[in-house]
Amino acid sequence: MRVENVGSTTRDFLALERNWLTHIRLVVLLSLLSSSILLRSRLSLSPNAPRDLPHSALPVGSLYFAGAVAVSIASIVQYRSRFRDFFSFKGFLRPSLAHTIVVTMVALLVFVTCVLLLIVRQSD
Repeated sequence: MRVENVGSTTRDFLALERNWLTHIRLVVLLSLLSSSILLRSRLSLSPNAPRDLPHSALPVGSLYFAGAVAVSIASIVQYRSRFRDFFSFKGFLRPSLAHTIVVTMVALLVFVTCVLLLIVRQSD
């Protein structure tokens, strides 16, 4: 299939690709966070840092993994939909509702984790 390069065709296509790659980077980050929480990876240089798994680590790590899976599914659906719209010469400036909900849930997950870590740190 061939699309004429008129107006902002190339710029729009590259923006679509850039957004998809950004979502993939978010998926990798969430997967790494999930793995590091579940495998008890620490960046502490203190030799007497606790090595046991906190009781909240398994649910939080699982939520990060679920977030990574949700973002990967949402990014694939978003990319395929926008790619189809691109070749049918439709405008695709607004994101889908499902994609917005998934990204909002991931942002809330990160915020709740920050609050949880602050509470745990203050109780020590």
